Parts: sequence; structure tokens; C-alpha cells
Amino acid sequence: MTVKIPTTLNAFLGSRAAIIISGLAVLFLAILTAIPFAVKHGATSWLLKNGMSEAHIDNVDINPFAGTFAIEGLQLHARSGETSSLDRLAVNIAMTGFIKKHVGIESLHLEGLNVVVDLGDKLTIGGLVLPEGETTAEEAAPTKAEKAPENPWLIGIDALSINDTSVALSIPKLALRMDLDEVSLTSLHAWTPEQEALLEIKGAVNQSPLLMSLDLTPFALVPAIRGGIQLQKFSLNRFDRMAEPHITALRGEVSVDTRIDVTHDPKRGTTFSQIGTLSVGNLGGIMEAQGVDLNTFDITWLGDIWASVDANGALTDLRTMGRLANTRLDTVLKDRELQVHHEGLIWDGEMRFQPQLDDGLTVRGNLSLKNASSTDTASGNTLTSLSNLFVYDIKARGLTKIRTPHIALKGLKAMPPLAGIGSIDLTGIALENLSTLRAETFIIGDVTTTIERDADGTLSPLKNLEALAKYQTAEPAPEPSEAAPLPAAPAPPEESAQPSFTFKIGTFRIKGDELILFTDHSVTPAFKKNINLKRFELLGIDSSAPEKDVPLTLEAELGTYETIFVNGTVRPFDPGITANLDASITNINLAPLSPYSSQALGYLTETGTFTIESKVKINAGVLDTTNKLILHKLELVPDDEGSMDRLMKTLTMPLDYAFSILEDSNETITLDIPVEGDINNPDVSLDSIIQIAMTKAITTASVSYLSYMLQPYGAVLMVAESAGEFITQIRLDPVFFDVGAVEPNQAGLDYLKMVAGLMKKKEVLKLTVCANAVTEDIVVEVPPEDETQKATNETAPPAQDEITAPVKVDKALYLALARQRAEAIRDILLEDGINARRIILCHPHFTVSEQKKPQALLTL
Repeated sequence: MTVKIPTTLNAFLGSRAAIIISGLAVLFLAILTAIPFAVKHGATSWLLKNGMSEAHIDNVDINPFAGTFAIEGLQLHARSGETSSLDRLAVNIAMTGFIKKHVGIESLHLEGLNVVVDLGDKLTIGGLVLPEGETTAEEAAPTKAEKAPENPWLIGIDALSINDTSVALSIPKLALRMDLDEVSLTSLHAWTPEQEALLEIKGAVNQSPLLMSLDLTPFALVPAIRGGIQLQKFSLNRFDRMAEPHITALRGEVSVDTRIDVTHDPKRGTTFSQIGTLSVGNLGGIMEAQGVDLNTFDITWLGDIWASVDANGALTDLRTMGRLANTRLDTVLKDRELQVHHEGLIWDGEMRFQPQLDDGLTVRGNLSLKNASSTDTASGNTLTSLSNLFVYDIKARGLTKIRTPHIALKGLKAMPPLAGIGSIDLTGIALENLSTLRAETFIIGDVTTTIERDADGTLSPLKNLEALAKYQTAEPAPEPSEAAPLPAAPAPPEESAQPSFTFKIGTFRIKGDELILFTDHSVTPAFKKNINLKRFELLGIDSSAPEKDVPLTLEAELGTYETIFVNGTVRPFDPGITANLDASITNINLAPLSPYSSQALGYLTETGTFTIESKVKINAGVLDTTNKLILHKLELVPDDEGSMDRLMKTLTMPLDYAFSILEDSNETITLDIPVEGDINNPDVSLDSIIQIAMTKAITTASVSYLSYMLQPYGAVLMVAESAGEFITQIRLDPVFFDVGAVEPNQAGLDYLKMVAGLMKKKEVLKLTVCANAVTEDIVVEVPPEDETQKATNETAPPAQDEITAPVKVDKALYLALARQRAEAIRDILLEDGINARRIILCHPHFTVSEQKKPQALLTL
């Protein structure tokens, strides 16, 4: 059945619907037109009520059908003084995505934003205080986690762009400014989580250029960030207030040019890798608590870093490969008045650290140091300096095994100009458990040591060593307590025993053309001497075997023809000094040593050389040495009477006299000098031992030489002590005469020829002749006795005078005979070529005694 509407009704309904639809359309259009104005008005009002003194918006454009929103020309002035502006903000949302619960932003464009963000007590943006949420008791109570909806809303953005934007970030004690010239983000969608989004940033942080290009997958099951970052010379000066009070006056610059890769697996943990350059330059600051003033510190890393942490955030693996360069360091340790400086500490190699393993650290690479020094800030004097250090191909596994084939040092100086070392080379180095060190060779080259002795006799090394004392760290004194603590129980041996450090060196060698530069200002004129070391070598050094004999060789030169040579063995680690050495010092010129000989002996050495050949034996500090001293063409000149007098109290004859006796036909003196003593005895010095031995040797050798020359007749050394001083007479065997004779007997004549021969060889010798006469020399006629006197003599006991002088004689006759005998000896010697001035005649002697043989005593 069909129902027909009347025509009039149809017309009525059609016109009325048209009117309604038209009205609705007009209303909708009015609403659409009013919305931007309403938003603009509402936003302006809200801003003025929430901290803004002025708020102005040029234009608001909203199209809900197209999903677009735009705001232009925003100008804000906050009551607190901040000024903010926005040139344009435009958002375009894909409306069709709502059907799939996708909030898709097709584009978001931000341009010309200038705003201040303050993270102080309250968060404010451009002076606008953001509301803080309040937590109620119900909200704070733990609630059961709600099950996530099966189809949650997802968000995504096709394109984000930001241009000419500036954000000033204010944090307590820190102000940062970020200028974003160009920022773009593309293809970031939660509904395609594995798709990589691209984020690119071009701008500046605190006027430091910033470039960033990152690939992001934040919605993936394993989120990741990959890309490159460049930041040039980012200043640390603005962080100085944050670093206080630990560091004051902080300064420096950070630069980054690297690629990073960060992956986070919620179950397995996070991995991080970096490839590129990270650097900090001109870093400085003052650490008052530590007493450190860091003037300059530059450090740069160029290489790869890979690290992993587990789900709990604990480090599981760390690997690096590249170059870490501390290219400059200048710091002052104020408490020690010490400045430390270098121009390059560089590590170039690879490292891996696995904390879960006992030997989880493995290292391999090279280490170098350039132009390092330490300086006393109080005096400005350089204490130590080093030109170069290079450690080749270090290999380490934990701290148990460390190896390197070569360590080289160049230009090492200690307290210049005290000592300088041109080079140090160690090869085949192995360090085990930080307690055992082995090296195949340890060679020190071009050694120079400057030693000066002041006028007061103090050596410069002692002063420099005293200067080092202030750099030693003093142990803090224990705080006083009311009661003395009880002594701690001794720890078990296995716990208390600490392994001692030992080392082994196959070959230790020192060489240096100018080993010692010695200047002595304690004598006049100042003495100067250079010692050139050609070779000093020890073989097979082992500190763990103190009983082991170590071969030693020493070769040195003191001049063109002056040499020192030592060969033998020593025990450098023996608790007592032990050595067995053959040593020789040859052709030493004595003339430059005159200032010392004058000071010690009272004689100047005009000319002469000496050579010493020694066999040195030291057993646990007990010295037993034989020395052969050879002096050639020695000429002494008296110089200081005081020193000569002191010497005479120790010698048994004048020194020049003793040396003259000892010279052979080639003007050479040879002495055997044994030296014995305990060099560990604090009351006995090695100098005193040698001085006593030398004095004894000179005296003994002089007399022994005379005795040898007069054999087979011999000579006897007669020594008498008077008032604590030694007076020596070299008394020869007497010359005998026949009774009544003026001339010596034949044996006496032969002996005088020997004496004359000796005096010809030793012109310094003078002979004293003391002749005597005896009662038998002169026959005296006695008158006959009368009977009365005879009877008296027979009955009376003889007097004592009559026993010693039974006959009254004329003493003058005997004295004359004694004088004639002395003169006869002088005449014999004169005929043999001896100068009369060298023959001294004593006052003649006449002895009335039982002696029957007349004689003459000879004394040198």
C-alpha cells in the first residue's frame, strides 16, 4: 500500500527543513568562527590571572575538521620580569587515526620561541607558575596494578620541526641557554615500534655549537638510540657554583665529536658503545680541602668504548680501544709547596674489565710521558724533570701478570744540577703479583752528577736531600686517650705475613762520559775534577738471594791517562756488606791535589803520580784489604808548619824524609798497605782506618827498606817514647876497632862501604858518628909499690872506684882517640864520595867500664 503526502505538506516540510539546516549551518559556522576568538580570549584571561602582567596573541586558528591548530604572535610579560615570545605554533592531527585509537600528528611546527624555564623551588615557564599536584592518602596507598587495556591509545608523529627557538634553563646555582636553529623529528610511531625515527638538531648550548643526528626506537621491545653528537668548546665556567665548596673557581671546556649506540633490554640489561672523540680542555679549579690548585688540565679520548650493565644496573663488561691523552697538566700541591707539570701523558691501547672474574682486567698498549717536572714553589727551583718516558706494548692480566718488552726514559734530572741521566732502558720486564719484578737488562746512559763542597765542607747532595725532607708525608699523631689501649692479639702467621718485594735483573749497567763533576770550595784554590764512567756493570742481581755473589765490573777515567778499574763480586743484599774485589787506580796526577796535601799533611805536592792496586775483601762489614801503592817522581814542598807538626805526632819521621828513603833509582816508591777494620763500627770510619794504615805503612816501609839495603849487616829501628810523642832513630850496627887502633877493623871497613853506597843512593840521608874509647886502648905504666903500701893493699878491701878504674888515667888521651876514630870514619866516607855536610860527628865518648871492644855507633 502506498501513502502519498500531499503536495502542500511536502512543500511545507521542504522549506522548513531548509530553514533548520540553514540555521544549524549558520550556528555551526558561528561557533567555528567563535572558537578561535574564545580560545584567544580564554587563554589571554588565564595568563593574566596566573602571573602575566601582559599577554598578547596575534592570531589563533583552529579547524577541528582538518585537525589543525595554530597560534601566532604570542607575547608575554610576567610580573616577575620574564619576557616570553612565540612566533608560530602549528599542529596538524590526522583525524582518521582515531578510529584505530591512534593519535597521529602529521606535523608539528614550532618557530621563534623564546622562553625561560626556572627549576627553582617551583617550576615556572616564562614566569608562569605551573600547578603542583597534591597527593592524597588514598592516592599514596599502594593499589593493585590494573590490567592494561587490550587496545590502548597509541601516539605517533610524522614530522616535528623547530626553528629559531631559544630556551633559557635556570637551575639553582646554574644557568643554561639552548638555541635551536633547526630541529626535526620524523616517523616516530608507537604502532610501528621497530621503525627507526630520525632526530636532527642544529643549534648551540651556551653559545657552544651543537649538532646531533640520532636514530631512535623508543617504543621497541628493546629500545635503542644510535647516532652522532658534536659539541664544540662547551664552557664549564657556569658550573662553578654547583661545584662549590668541593671545587672553587671551576673553569674549562668540553668538546664532543662521537657516535653513540645505547640499547636497553629490560631483561638482559643495557649496552653502551661510543666511537669518536671526547675532550676536556683548560680545566682548572681549586680544591681547598685537598690543598690542590689545578691550573691547567687537558684530556682527550679518541677511540671506542663498549660497556654493559645487567638489569640491576651492575657493570658486567667494559672494553676500550683507543688513545687517552692528558696533553697538559699544571697543578700546585700547596701543602707541600710543590708544583707538578707535564706536556703529555698518553695511553694508546685496549683494555677489558670483567668484574665477575678474579683476573677480570686485561690491558695491552703503549704508555708515554713528555716533559714532566716538579718544582719547589717557595724557591722556584726545579726538583726533578723528565723529557720522555715510553713503555712499549704493555700486557697485563689483572695485577698478577704485567709484561712489557721495553721501558725507555730520556732526559731525567734530579735536583738540577745535582744529577742528570741521558737515558734509562729496561728490557724484558715482568711484574708478578705486584711483588716480584724481573728485567733482562737495566741500562743507564749518559749519567752526570754535579757535586759541590762548600767552604764549610758541606756537600751539595746533603743539602738537596735535606730539602726533600719537607715533601715527605708525616704520619698523623694518634689522638690521646684516657686509657692506654690493650695490645692487640698477634695475627696468625698466614694472615699477618706480607710478601716482600723482590726483583731480579740480568744485567745492570751504567755509562756516562761525565759521571761526576766535582768542585770543592773548602780548599784554596778550589779543586775541580771530572770522572768519566765508561762502564759499571752488575750481572745476575737477585734480591731474594742475598747470599749470592754478583759479578761487578767498573771502568772509569779521571783524565787522559788516569783510569780506575774494579772487577770482582759483591753481595748487594747481604745484611752485612760483603765484597771480593780487585781494584786499580793508575797514573793519578798528584799536583792538582796539593790543596788537600797541604791541609792534611802540611806539604804541597809539586809533582808526582800514584797508582794503587788493591785486593778488597769485606766479609759482613769486616774489611781486610791489601793495597800496593806506587808513587812516581813525588816531590813534596813544606807549606803548613801546623799540619806538619800534627803529622809528626803520628809518623815516626818527617814525611818527605820517609818518601826520600823509599824512592828507588827510578824515583818510584812502592808501599804495601794492609787495611783492616770494622766499617760498621760507628766509632771507626773508613777514612780513619785508611789513615792509620797509611801512616804505619810509610814508617814501616822506610825502615824495612834501609834494613834490606844494609843486609847482611842489618839495621835496627830504635823507637823511644817521650811525652806521648814518638822519636825515631835508625841505628845501624856499630863499627868496631882493634884495641888502640884509630882505623876500623876489616869488617868495619867493609860495612862502611855498604853505608856509603846507601848514602849515594839516598842523598837525603845524613849519618851521625859517635865513637868511643876503652881503657884497654891506652897502656899506662904503674910505678912499683913499697912494702908498706903493698901490705896495706893486701889487708884492706878494695874501694868501688878502684874496681872500675884500677889505674888513674888521663881522660883527655881517650877523648882524643875517640875523636880520631870518628874522624877516620868520616875520612873513609869522604874518600868514597860522601859530602862532608852529610856526616855529623858526635862529641867523643870515653867510658871506663868492663867493655873491652872499642866501637863507633852509626845513626841515620
